Amino acid sequence: MDEQQQPGGLLNFFQSPGGQGLLSAIAGYAAGARRGTPVNNIGKGLLSGVTGYQNAQEEYKKTQ
Repeated sequence: MDEQQQPGGLLNFFQSPGGQGLLSAIAGYAAGARRGTPVNNIGKGLLSGVTGYQNAQEEYKKTQ
């Protein structure tokens, strides 16, 4: 098996572009959270996640 196909736990998932995007979404949601604006908070989290995923994809492509 190559490195990409090794079974792994949660930490291996967070090293993938999808995991990086998920962590970015959580961090963006938590950093931008304000009371009374749940839709805005979710939007900030989603935008942060997409940005984090895109950045992780670019870094992954550079290493290939």
